[in-house]
Amino acid sequence: MVLPNEVTIAARTYFGSPQKPGGFPASLERVLVANLPRDFHQACQEIIGSWGADVAGTAQWQVRLLFQQPKQVWLAFRCGSRVPDNAKYYDERLAVFRLDTASLKFFSFGSDAENDSNLYHVEFAELLPLDGHEGIAFRVASSNDNPCCAGPEAIAEERLVVYADTPQGPREVLSVVTRREHASHDDVDGDIQTVYRAEARFERDARDRTTAVTLAFREEIIEFAPDAAQPTIKRRSERAGTLRYRWNPGAVRFDEVK
Repeated sequence: MVLPNEVTIAARTYFGSPQKPGGFPASLERVLVANLPRDFHQACQEIIGSWGADVAGTAQWQVRLLFQQPKQVWLAFRCGSRVPDNAKYYDERLAVFRLDTASLKFFSFGSDAENDSNLYHVEFAELLPLDGHEGIAFRVASSNDNPCCAGPEAIAEERLVVYADTPQGPREVLSVVTRREHASHDDVDGDIQTVYRAEARFERDARDRTTAVTLAFREEIIEFAPDAAQPTIKRRSERAGTLRYRWNPGAVRFDEVK
């Protein structure tokens, strides 16, 4: 989407000098939020409304600066409630604002955004110089823990997501899981707890360009017997290994090495 001229002028003025991540002027935030598509405002109202009648009508959008580059800035648009008791619950969308073209582009994390009840939080990770491109990495955390939809499945996950600049704008070139916790409750079959951890390591060449990403992972699955006064482990299993993704400059993506 292309923003009005007055928004672009205000943004270029503010980002004409380096700014610290997190902070954002209220005046610029207001005009950015005011120019969001109508369906964004409607979606935020629906999310907050699903949390209960006591918070219905309290939806608000806020904006955070994640990372600043010479010609573009990466922003997190946060949908949350004005009610203080719900401050820890919010859903963020990643966007890049091109200062030269006055364009604002959003990136989706879930595969089915319209039916996704997960709440997403995003943070800048690091710059990744690549052969032919510049990459920028973010940590994206998601969880189904929200006021609307408590159930027998509790899932929390964190991903490392990398975007690379192209003439058409940034595009996603890698998305890998670095953390996952899944707790499943069943009164008949018992509970299952899965914990997955992966440590990402970036391989670089003599010019400090990222050539590959290696993830050393470990996963533990614990099954608990049902109807026990105290949690009793019925079965425990583990697996570990290494995943590797090599940068493919021609295709502009990281390819998994089999």
